Amino acid sequence: HLVRAQLKSLMTSRLEQIPSSPGARRLLFTTPAGQLHEFGILAGSVLAKEAGFDVLYLGPDLPTEDIIWSVARSNADILVLSVVRRMSEDEMKQMERLVDTVSPNVPVWIGCPPDHPLVARIPKATCISSIDDFQKVAASLLAEQAG
Repeated sequence: HLVRAQLKSLMTSRLEQIPSSPGARRLLFTTPAGQLHEFGILAGSVLAKEAGFDVLYLGPDLPTEDIIWSVARSNADILVLSVVRRMSEDEMKQMERLVDTVSPNVPVWIGCPPDHPLVARIPKATCISSIDDFQKVAASLLAEQAG
């Protein structure tokens, strides 16, 4: 637990040290309720901020209603979620409702293993299963913003 705490502190500190880019697209990072593993979403936040995005990191384990509210209030351009473990049917339905509610106005990126059931079940979301995938979709968004 000590190593985990130190790594989290280091990554959070790095995220706070990176200057924000005025006018940059805003990416909101979190994990849905029950998803406690935050290293992927925290690492993604750091990578996004280093790439020039405005980043809001909300941490792990947020209920669906809180995520929907946060997306609306923050004027997020992209919602980025991380899902590591398998989900119950009720959790899958919550994810579908979350994506259906948010995605008409805000694209949803989900970091998850490539064989996770979300990949097939929620086609409206962009599923990201590696740092390489993340960097590709981020670069595409930055290119779209520039031109």
